[in-house]
Amino acid sequence: MRRAMRLDMSIMVPAPEEPPAPGRTEKVMTTFKMPADLKTELNAYCRKHGLRIGDWINQAIRERLERERRNETGRKGDRES
Repeated sequence: MRRAMRLDMSIMVPAPEEPPAPGRTEKVMTTFKMPADLKTELNAYCRKHGLRIGDWINQAIRERLERERRNETGRKGDRES
């Protein structure tokens, strides 16, 4: 005879976070894949320079987006001439 098995399950719902303090930006979690050798190199670089990987990646993204915005603005000006 088979016996029934009882499963007790809980669902964890994170408590709502307080809004960021004035002048601070809300942060969200993002996951992506990168080549293992690049991650190894990034880990070593950040460790050597006392940096946090997330901060380094965020700064790199900001710099790239700003460069792209400047390039797009320059191209628009070229077309309007």
